[in-house]
Amino acid sequence: MSEEKKLTINEAEKYFAIEYYNSIWPLLEKKDRTEEENLTMIHMAHTSYLHWSKVGTAVNFVRGEWMLSRVYSTLNISKQAIIHAKRSVELCEQNEIAGFDLVFAYEALARAAACSGDKNLFTEYFKKAVDANELVEDENDKQYCQSELEAEPWFGMKS
Repeated sequence: MSEEKKLTINEAEKYFAIEYYNSIWPLLEKKDRTEEENLTMIHMAHTSYLHWSKVGTAVNFVRGEWMLSRVYSTLNISKQAIIHAKRSVELCEQNEIAGFDLVFAYEALARAAACSGDKNLFTEYFKKAVDANELVEDENDKQYCQSELEAEPWFGMKS
C-alpha cells in the first residue's frame, strides 16, 4: 500500500497556481471556444493569480498579470486587458525585471491597446516589446517572444 504525500499549504498553493495557469493554454489556442470555455479561462487566470498571491515572487505576479491581460485581450475585453497589462509593466519596473518577462509585459500592453483601438499606445508598446526582445540573451527565449509578437489577435493594428 503506497502512502500519499500530503502537501503543505504553500506547496498546494504553488501546485494550484501552476496547474490553473497551464490549463489556460489549450483554451487560449482553441479556435472555437464556447462561452462557458471563455468564462473558464477568466476564472482559471484569476484563480492562478490568487494562488500565486500567497506564495509567488514578483516574476510570478508579472506573469499572472500578463496571463490575465492575454485572456481578456483574446476575448476582446479591452478595459480589463489594459488594467492587467499596465500592472504587469508596473511590476517589471518596480522590481527591475527585464528580459523575457519585460518583453511580454510590453506585448500585453500593446495587445490590450490594439484590442481597445488605441493606435498610439499600441505603437509605443509594440516598439518597446520589439526593442526589449533584442536584449533577450537566450536565443530560444528570443525566438519564443518573437513568435508571440507575431501571433494574433492584434485586432488589425499590426500590419
